[in-house]
Amino acid sequence: MTNKGLLSALALLKGSRKDKLYELEINILVDNSESSKMPIIKELNPTYKNLLGGIDKVSSNLGETNHMNIKSSSLIKANGGFLILNCKDLLNEHGLWQEFKKVLLQGYYQPKIRSQIGSISLVLDNSGTNADNLQPEPIPLDSKIILVGEEQLYYLFQRYDADDFNKIFKIKAHFETQTFIDPSIILSSLAALCNIIENENLLHFTRDGVIYLLEQISRITGCNQNKISTRIPLLIDLAREANYFAQNRLKTIKNQDNLINSNDIQQAIFAAESRIGLIRDRIREILRDGTILIDVNGSRVGQINALTVLSPLGYSQSFTGLISKIGKPAKITAAASAGRGGIIDIEREAKLSGSTQVKGVLILTGWLRSRFARNLPLSLSVSLSFEQSYGYIDGDSASAAELFVILSSLSGLPIKQSIAVTGSVNQIGEIQPIGGVNEKIEGFFITCILKQQEKDHQMNQNNQNNQNSNDSNEELDWTKLSGEQGVIIPIQNVKDLILRTEVIEAVKAKKFHIYAISKIEEGIEILTGVKSGAIDLQNFEQNNDNNYNSNSNLNIEIYPKGTVLWFVEQRLNQLAKFNISNNNNNSAIDNNNNSKEVLITNNIKNEIDFENEQLQKMIAKL
Repeated sequence: MTNKGLLSALALLKGSRKDKLYELEINILVDNSESSKMPIIKELNPTYKNLLGGIDKVSSNLGETNHMNIKSSSLIKANGGFLILNCKDLLNEHGLWQEFKKVLLQGYYQPKIRSQIGSISLVLDNSGTNADNLQPEPIPLDSKIILVGEEQLYYLFQRYDADDFNKIFKIKAHFETQTFIDPSIILSSLAALCNIIENENLLHFTRDGVIYLLEQISRITGCNQNKISTRIPLLIDLAREANYFAQNRLKTIKNQDNLINSNDIQQAIFAAESRIGLIRDRIREILRDGTILIDVNGSRVGQINALTVLSPLGYSQSFTGLISKIGKPAKITAAASAGRGGIIDIEREAKLSGSTQVKGVLILTGWLRSRFARNLPLSLSVSLSFEQSYGYIDGDSASAAELFVILSSLSGLPIKQSIAVTGSVNQIGEIQPIGGVNEKIEGFFITCILKQQEKDHQMNQNNQNNQNSNDSNEELDWTKLSGEQGVIIPIQNVKDLILRTEVIEAVKAKKFHIYAISKIEEGIEILTGVKSGAIDLQNFEQNNDNNYNSNSNLNIEIYPKGTVLWFVEQRLNQLAKFNISNNNNNSAIDNNNNSKEVLITNNIKNEIDFENEQLQKMIAKL
């Protein structure tokens, strides 16, 4: 026998002995002998193989296997403890949810031969193979399964698989993304941050840097001053980006502490905003060159600056999505005239408004009726429009601004264009809180700076290219603001203010102002500089019961003379008289020009003309 043949025979003998001895070998799937705690398994990649395991094949022949090829899995390792799964990942592999659900419902797991075809696991039939004799005993399951995911996935299961899903998962729990500031919460967040710093060899933070990091994450995620964000992944993302800028700084400037400071964090935020700032830069460009007609100086009748928020990346909760929100002003105009059309919302008529925005406009009618039409019908037509708005509008955060501009149009009193408004209003006249207050304030703040820079540029008449002077927030110079600009916000939103450093500095220097109001009357005084004339209407009705309840008396004055509400009242009385005049004209025509009714009509017209002349003189004095 040749050496080659001898070696082949020895190999065959060795293989034969091994085949005989494998039946005595022990396949240990899980060993918790040295652990005194319940197993807690988090499966990050729940495929069929990783989650359920199975029996692998020995060779390419279908079904050939042995007990040493029974594979462990996350489900087996978590037996007697907890298994944590991401709900979305569980649905990625076709058929996995159905098989996983079956195992949980029956309460035990029976290993089966499995074949992998691409990314799909198939359970094979054992008949006609040596696996017929391989029937492992079922493994009893006693573990708690925790599914983590978005709430919409929960409702998806409730809709399409409610019976089985509710049998398996009987407890639903919400996890807060923000909580009240507490030392234990702060320590937990910092512990997670330190863990990442050590694992990824990042720089540590200065004391001010840590405070600024927590503050900015809370600001980005919409927390108020009394709360802190629990979204640790966002905290870590910002820490990684700040580390990059700190490393660059240390390369150029020597002899500095190897720590991340607040400036590094600010640079990281600016850089992230710049990467997704195409839409923001385009908006600033057209604001600067006057394509969007926004006034931030002077006063106008029937015109106001409201505040809006754009979300270019939709409602994404990622770090990039959250910082992509853009605040910008929107011009709202109102035109009042005689008629009975009430408030005409142009956006609604053009089908460009949502139900919440429509509701906000309808509430305005209720407020006007409660103040000026308690005994007589409201006789006016007012058209409202968001100027240069060509997309869908929803939300009621501009309803206060809409009411202010209506009062301006009716009273003839001009509104300061240097003050923008945000806030919703109810029928009682109370200002209600809104969302995105920080982005809205900062959006108008930047708009004021851009307009001031453009004004300075035109005055200087220089030839410098000013197109890219404001590509970053760092180049926005607020020191040249006139000191008249500001915003009106609901008083309830004061606790939500976590503004940029430059806005805070401008407010401290009295170059920019933030007015917090609780009632419509407070806001109209700030915008017009004229007393609102608010009174207690119930007491007035009780004290003037005879005159006030007289439907024929259109000359009764409820509000103090020379106030905003008095001017509105006078105008509405004029419009009511004008409507009566028109009705009388129609009656005169129908009755062959009855001379008495025509005389009454002429008298009313003369009275309206005289009142108009007197009102204009009073407004001019104001």
